[in-house]
Amino acid sequence: MSQKKSGKGCFGCLTCLGAAVLVARGAFFYFRVVKESSLTPMAGAKVVPEEALMTAFISTEAKS
Repeated sequence: MSQKKSGKGCFGCLTCLGAAVLVARGAFFYFRVVKESSLTPMAGAKVVPEEALMTAFISTEAKS
């Protein structure tokens, strides 16, 4: 009797590889972009489109 080899092992490896790539990209974005940039109201205003009618900023610092 011969046994058929299924391709599930390869699919699992590709799934793990894809998940690792997504985690690596997320870590890169967090440490490179978020940690190094200062999140101030003026920095946030740069990403708001001109068509916006209103924006809000909430500070969690106690001394503000």
